[in-house]
Amino acid sequence: MVSDLWGAMMAQIQHFPRMQPDCESYEQELAVQTQAFSQVGADLGTLEAQRLANNLQRTGSLTDDEACWTTRTLYTQGIALRDRHKNALALTAG
Repeated sequence: MVSDLWGAMMAQIQHFPRMQPDCESYEQELAVQTQAFSQVGADLGTLEAQRLANNLQRTGSLTDDEACWTTRTLYTQGIALRDRHKNALALTAG
């Protein structure tokens, strides 16, 4: 289940635009984003992690209730992250 969440989160991260043409900075930022999503996955229970993973893979076709739950979950989990991880999650989700 957590591996499904990981795959969904990595798919989201891969759509994140490069902040700078500097590959080293990009790789560092990608690592921070990966850590942020890993922490979110670790803090959720198995069922919630699976639900979030599924919803992140199909954001364009979610019902209003599922879109609301997904957004609320990301915000709630994001608030608990440390500053750098919180910023990375916000940039990725935005």
